[in-house]
Amino acid sequence: MPTINDSTGSNIGAKVNTKNQLVGMNVSLDIESYYSEHGHSYNINTRAITLTSANESQLLYIENTGANPIVIKSLFYLIGTSTGGSGDMYISVYRNPTAGTIIDSTPTTLDHFNRNFGSPNTLTANIYKGGEGETVTTSDGVAIESIFTGPSRAAISVGAIIIPRGSSISVSCTPQSGNSNMDIEIAASLYEDAFDLGVQP
Repeated sequence: MPTINDSTGSNIGAKVNTKNQLVGMNVSLDIESYYSEHGHSYNINTRAITLTSANESQLLYIENTGANPIVIKSLFYLIGTSTGGSGDMYISVYRNPTAGTIIDSTPTTLDHFNRNFGSPNTLTANIYKGGEGETVTTSDGVAIESIFTGPSRAAISVGAIIIPRGSSISVSCTPQSGNSNMDIEIAASLYEDAFDLGVQP
């Protein structure tokens, strides 16, 4: 079987079969796993937030202040039992909020966690935890909305929400009518598109 020799002098050759096909082995890795391997993939979690009304409350805000785009792949909703609530509840994802109490009124900063436990890399972003009655102002409106009827644990694949430098996202919850007490957690799985950092898939 003929071979194609390596041009660097390493004496390694690639085989070519009788049909003139190159013989080799291919390893496929999705881009999120690739960036996790290189320390540019992160989790964000609000932990439990107690909502004490049926009014909409902003729960999570992320603004990219770094040089490279942030790519959100999935959002996770852990919804507890409502006291007094009935009917539907709504979780809304807002595009590019610019103001509101979750941003302006002494925001509570959230940590983010690198999914490569051996990496020292951190995400350059403003990440805030909201709560009961927190608000945002945006002219871009709701980008994604989900409806639930009771306690649930949902993983919402959003494909790829791209957040360039200076752009932002917020996630809110409007509990069921009559709610007086309900715990909810919001989490996000994301990575930094680190191509400009030399991390090239």
